[in-house]
Amino acid sequence: MTEAGRARHLKQLAWLIFTISVLAPGLSHLVVEHTQNTWFATLIADIGLGLFSFYLFYRSRQYAALARKRVATTLDARAPVLYLRPFSRDMTALKAAFLLQHKVSGSLEEQLRDAVAPIGPLVSIAIPGEQLPPVGAHRIHMADNEWQAKVDTLMQSAALVIILVGKGGAGLGWEIQRAFDTVDRNRLLLLVTRGKQQYELSVEGIERASGVKLPTYRSINRIVGPNRFTGANCFLSFPREGETVVLKLRAPFLRGFGVFTAEARYALKPFFEMHGFSWTMPPILIGNVIGAVAFVALVLVLIFV
Repeated sequence: MTEAGRARHLKQLAWLIFTISVLAPGLSHLVVEHTQNTWFATLIADIGLGLFSFYLFYRSRQYAALARKRVATTLDARAPVLYLRPFSRDMTALKAAFLLQHKVSGSLEEQLRDAVAPIGPLVSIAIPGEQLPPVGAHRIHMADNEWQAKVDTLMQSAALVIILVGKGGAGLGWEIQRAFDTVDRNRLLLLVTRGKQQYELSVEGIERASGVKLPTYRSINRIVGPNRFTGANCFLSFPREGETVVLKLRAPFLRGFGVFTAEARYALKPFFEMHGFSWTMPPILIGNVIGAVAFVALVLVLIFV
């Protein structure tokens, strides 16, 4: 079976299981007489079916992404955006079953891909032996004895290098050191996500590699509230030697408040302008418009009724 066919069948199965999980509580009342024990067992089974359907939904998206990659005859010819991250932060189907973010607006990596799409395609290094990559960046596979040379080449050719701050292994440590040694500072960004411990564990090594003093996590978290679904805090940029600038994740309410894609697009506007990329305003989100109208209507009802 092809990847596209497998994706389609998994999606159909996921919808079937999800529908059963939604209808099961009501239908069970028609079949058995509910006691406290049977009600609890039904609830547990219903939650399990729902989580399994979310697992299958994400797995189908992985196969769909793999199918698109296989049928593509040429890759985007523009300079890529290189995304370096701890492998432990990759989204998996099991994580997707329990986490809210991919169901609402996509994982952090998917939204980052969309945010930088006008600059270039988002690419990243595949985990060795990985057959079914996460949905998001285009994964590049390479042998163990060539990855450093390949990463070096990607850093030099990339329009932008983004490093996700977090606890990683020796490989990520080498990539961070190499990025600050060889990449123009105005093409380098750190993406800071929610998690004081992870940030503070990484700061010392990054400061040693960059020669700049990074802001404390408390100051970043106070200046920029975490994105509500992806847990992103901000970007740190280095426009000049020895200087660190906080790029705040903020967007107008109607154009993506709380949605990482829109907030990252606004945060990266100085980079777009500095390097001559066309920056466009994120579209108005219908869901936010409905939310704003509903809020105003509720306020008017409370005032005048």
